[in-house]
Amino acid sequence: PDYIKSLHSWDAITALARYRLGSHSLGIELGRRGARRVPRDQRQCTLCTCCARDDEWHVLTCPGLQCLRQLHFRNGDVFEGATDDAAVNKLMNGGSFSGCTPHFWAILAKYIIDVNTCKKLTPPTTT
Repeated sequence: PDYIKSLHSWDAITALARYRLGSHSLGIELGRRGARRVPRDQRQCTLCTCCARDDEWHVLTCPGLQCLRQLHFRNGDVFEGATDDAAVNKLMNGGSFSGCTPHFWAILAKYIIDVNTCKKLTPPTTT
């Protein structure tokens, strides 16, 4: 795909590929593997208090990541308004989403790398 040409580091390519393929460290995937499986509805975000499922869509709209989105995207709410799984599925399958230029994909990759760093630094909450 054309957007790959805008990713200038192995880390960016890997982060975006893992995100798109569901091979990432979000709760939605981590909770379905291993000895301590977590029911899907209990795989919640650890960065905010809205009790949302920690999945690919929530990473793009999480209130706890608003400052990070503002840092990376000129419009911090670039994903606001596209509030359903169909929108993120289209985005992750290479479809267009408001302003999906090669530059957008490079910024998205950097954002995902920073989200991964935040997730590693934030201990999971216990209930």
